[in-house]
Amino acid sequence: MNEIPVPAHERDADRRWRDLILRYGGELGRLVLEHDWSGNALAPWQRWPESLRAAVSVCLTSRFPMLVLWGPELRVVYNDAYVPILGSRKHGHALGAPMTQIWPELRDQLLPLLEDVMAGEGPMWSDDHLLRLDRNGYTEDLYVSFSYSPIADESDDGRVGGVFCTVMETTRNIIYQHRVDVLTRLASELADLPNATEVCAVAGDILESNWSDHPIVGVYEVVNGVPMSTRTHTRDDRRDLLNEAALEAVTNGREVTVELVPTSLHQGEERESAGEPICAVHAIPVEVPGVVGPAAVLAVGQHVQRGWDETYRGYLSLAALHLRTALSGLHELELEREGRKALQELDAEKSLFFTNISHELRTPLTLIHGPVDALLHDVTTPVELRDQLTLVERNISRLARMVDAMLDFSRIEAGGVHTELVPVDVADVTRGLASAFDSAFSSAGLDFTVTCEDLSRSALLDHAMYERIVLNLLSNALKYTPEGSVSITLTDYLDYFEVAVADTGVGISPADQERIFGRFEQLPKHPRARAHEGAGIGLAMVKQLTELLGGSVRVESEPDVGSTFTVALPYVPTSGVAAQAALELQAREANAREQQARRTTVSRRDAPSFLAETTTWRGLAAAEIQRRDACRAAESAPRVVVADDNADMRSYLAGVLTDYAVEVVPDGLSALESCMRETPDIVVADVMMPGLDGFALVKELRADPRTANVPIVLLSARAGEDATAAGLEYGADDYVVKPFSVSELRARIASNLERARSRSRDAAWRRAVMTTFQDPLLIADLNGVVLEVNDAFTELLGWDLSDGPIELPYPWSPGAQTVTESLTQFAQTVEQFQRGDLLGAEVELVTKAGRRVWVSTAARQVDGGTENPPLLVVTLRDVTREHEGRTRREAAARLSADFGTAEDLEQVLMAAVAGFSELFDGDSTVRALAGAHDVVFTAGGPVGAEDLPEQTAEGLGGDPAAAPLDGPVPGILIAPKSDSAECRAWVQFPAPRPVAADERIVGDLLAQAFSLAVDRVVAVSKFANREANLQIAVESQRHIGQAVGILVERHRITPAEAFLRLKRASQDRNIKLREVASRVIETGAEPSEAE
Repeated sequence: MNEIPVPAHERDADRRWRDLILRYGGELGRLVLEHDWSGNALAPWQRWPESLRAAVSVCLTSRFPMLVLWGPELRVVYNDAYVPILGSRKHGHALGAPMTQIWPELRDQLLPLLEDVMAGEGPMWSDDHLLRLDRNGYTEDLYVSFSYSPIADESDDGRVGGVFCTVMETTRNIIYQHRVDVLTRLASELADLPNATEVCAVAGDILESNWSDHPIVGVYEVVNGVPMSTRTHTRDDRRDLLNEAALEAVTNGREVTVELVPTSLHQGEERESAGEPICAVHAIPVEVPGVVGPAAVLAVGQHVQRGWDETYRGYLSLAALHLRTALSGLHELELEREGRKALQELDAEKSLFFTNISHELRTPLTLIHGPVDALLHDVTTPVELRDQLTLVERNISRLARMVDAMLDFSRIEAGGVHTELVPVDVADVTRGLASAFDSAFSSAGLDFTVTCEDLSRSALLDHAMYERIVLNLLSNALKYTPEGSVSITLTDYLDYFEVAVADTGVGISPADQERIFGRFEQLPKHPRARAHEGAGIGLAMVKQLTELLGGSVRVESEPDVGSTFTVALPYVPTSGVAAQAALELQAREANAREQQARRTTVSRRDAPSFLAETTTWRGLAAAEIQRRDACRAAESAPRVVVADDNADMRSYLAGVLTDYAVEVVPDGLSALESCMRETPDIVVADVMMPGLDGFALVKELRADPRTANVPIVLLSARAGEDATAAGLEYGADDYVVKPFSVSELRARIASNLERARSRSRDAAWRRAVMTTFQDPLLIADLNGVVLEVNDAFTELLGWDLSDGPIELPYPWSPGAQTVTESLTQFAQTVEQFQRGDLLGAEVELVTKAGRRVWVSTAARQVDGGTENPPLLVVTLRDVTREHEGRTRREAAARLSADFGTAEDLEQVLMAAVAGFSELFDGDSTVRALAGAHDVVFTAGGPVGAEDLPEQTAEGLGGDPAAAPLDGPVPGILIAPKSDSAECRAWVQFPAPRPVAADERIVGDLLAQAFSLAVDRVVAVSKFANREANLQIAVESQRHIGQAVGILVERHRITPAEAFLRLKRASQDRNIKLREVASRVIETGAEPSEAE
């Protein structure tokens, strides 16, 4: 058949279309043009309808995945971007093939949708559509979003000739979302589970939901080192894989990966057909803080479609982390439960201990109280002894009450207290208890108001318990109310009554209000409280007794305003231990009034035991002023300030120190005021005091020059080496533990007074010496320990005795030394001073701020007398400016001489590098520009300008006129003006520092000498090529740099020092520097020894 001729204009259109596809269509565009379409229903592309051509051109020239399905068979044309979705197995033979032939696995899923579009139903769109494709030799789950758009076939009736399809793969997004859902569920659902078994089981259920990542899952709880499977989400024949991996992870304590073999894609496909498409098993041990070994193991089978990449590992790691968090929370709860149990056991043991010790204390207390009571009632007992016996009896009663309180508290804790309820006239009993405190409140200067109107009826109470509640509240109000008022109020309600004790005292912070009723709780010491003594069980007992009576207690308080404690009690107990007792009351109804009267009498007799303790509190002790005045001894007697918040202790101490001038004060603040008013010879203070405790008092006294050297003896009930060390660390001279004997206390006071007198004499002598010198002065013993320095010394070097102890090696020594070396050197120095060898010697020191100074020294050994060893007195004079000026002038003279004797440019540049480094104490870099050569010289040899450090390069290229005249700078620029060459020198300082005016003057003068030297040597060699001369200088410098490197390596010296040695050898032997360098390179010896 003859080929139908193609019109010319259509051939032009074909050419233009071909060019478009070749230019922009990529690899698929080339394949479309080269494909043999002769046996294909699509026909050659030259005969395609314009609508098909347009659709194909859009498809091929797009970088978005697209394909065109044309004709009844839906033959396929796709672009390069679609190849990854199509897969390597189908790419190549899919071009022009029917859709059902390319994707037989998608026939039932997609063909109906395409037929609808071909039938004119219009376009359609689908999001995150799941396709199970065989694109690389095995079936994969693929998520795509795609659209189908109709393409007209250009017929008159407008039929649809094909479908234009755009595709976007969303598999990664779906996988990510599945993993996020799993992790979110793990975080929320594992949080409140009751035990580890449930945590592991629920975690397995959640992880199983993500079948596409791990078709099989096992979460194991580790019990006694063995992973126990709560539930394994797989068939029995695969469970062993997870079990073995989990056991290995527990045994080795690390993550385990087991690759399944064979690992070919075909085998993976077979696994998938078996229902478990896995290619590896991973087991991750889950460790919990505080637990030895893994607490659980997470084991999963990796899906064949997932790679073991960072995202997959990170996902499993996060899952394990959520499991760890949940198990950690359970472990912490278990530890908390065990801790509470241990505390309960400890509380029980503590209560038993207090019960036993309280019983044991009663016997010696009885044996002490009996003889004391007999002596007090013996009319023949002398008055002086009677006063001491009264003191003993008062403290016996106080100790007995404390023992009884601890015993009662222990009984309450153990549940061994039973209430004995009787009808009680609450108003009458409360007024009686309050009246016992009238005199105490009056002595304290407090207004005391009692508002106790009769109640509507009697209350069923345990009389002794109610008494203890009220007495404790009144006693606390008196203790913590330094001024103002206290009130007790009784209020009647329908079924209960309230008794409230209010004060205008120190108050309680909100944080402390939550724990104030706890056992053995003591609030922070308040400076305005009358006393700090107590066992911390008073308010705890109030709370427990109130609850035993079926009531409650509350507190309302504001710091520095006051507190109100309110106890609410029912008329008839309905809860607590008292409720049962109320039911038994009828059996005792007949003698209730007799018991009430008896118990009321007891209460009014027991109240004084509470009041006896208050007489020792601050502000309530009788005749304290008289005692203080009575204890004044002769005017020559040492003055002793005694500070203790217990009046009995103050009275006792004043009585045993009658041969001293004693002033007793009730607290630390009063002691401080007394010491500031008149400096005492010694202070004796209790550690625990209101206002200012003993430690704080020591700190204040040591901080004031007037009392810094006053000896201080601390008294404390805390025994042991740690307590003693703590007291001495605070600055006390001695620490005496209660109880102590009179002889011990007096011996301690006497020895501390004698040591203080000795120190005072020595200090007075040294102060007299120090005041005679205006120059810096130091006094040390012959072991080098510094005893005194004057203000001029501190002003020069920065150190004073507060930095002490100042011992060898001294902190101002320029080099680090061992103590042994320092002692040897110090002993030699002392001998030299004694011979006069070091008189006027200059030495270098380092100030506290790190600055180096030069001083001229002079010293003399002074005899300490018959009792004291000799001392060394050293005077210093700051000669830093003179030393630096002299050193600078000498260096400048040497450099100027070197410039004058230099025979060529090489020697001039070398002299500049060495001289400027020495002169300005830094690292010099010289840059010389002559002709086309730009050479940079350092002490280590020539370097390229581009290799210079940034700061050095900026310094060399800086503007001399722009350099700041004051303040720290990183270096100094020397920029001489030369007619022969452009030369610059930059000296980099070790650290930024100011440049003195005389340094700038010397720098300017040497810059001119540098310029003249350069001009001179260039003029001498004016017939030589300047660039050749510079190259020779570079080669010479490289040669010298090699020698410098050898010296640095072999002799462990700096480059600058190595260069100076080469230069000195050159001058000493009158040979060129390059020749010395050659000999060093050949022999490796010192420049002075190299032959």
